[in-house]
Amino acid sequence: WVSFDFREVKLIEGRSVYKPTGGLWSGDGDRIFDKPIDRPIRSPGANYKHKQIYIAAIVRFDTSHRPLHFKVELPPLKIQGFEIPLPACYFEPYDTAAGKWV
Repeated sequence: WVSFDFREVKLIEGRSVYKPTGGLWSGDGDRIFDKPIDRPIRSPGANYKHKQIYIAAIVRFDTSHRPLHFKVELPPLKIQGFEIPLPACYFEPYDTAAGKWV
């Protein structure tokens, strides 16, 4: 089994930390609020050619403004009970016309 808890994602801007709010849906349109996404690695009788498991989700953060400089910290991915740490993602706006970071 692969498990990932989108409720534990953090958007960090300066000293402010935001957690996902009511708008949390799995990639297939199911609303998820109270549990992690759990997917079997291999379904009985299924033939996986590329060995990929789709665990995408739409996550909403309620903020009073649109953050420009922030990072997103992801919880660990759990595979067969083992936790695999995931990297933090940093977002900085870049002005392509001026060729510099905003």
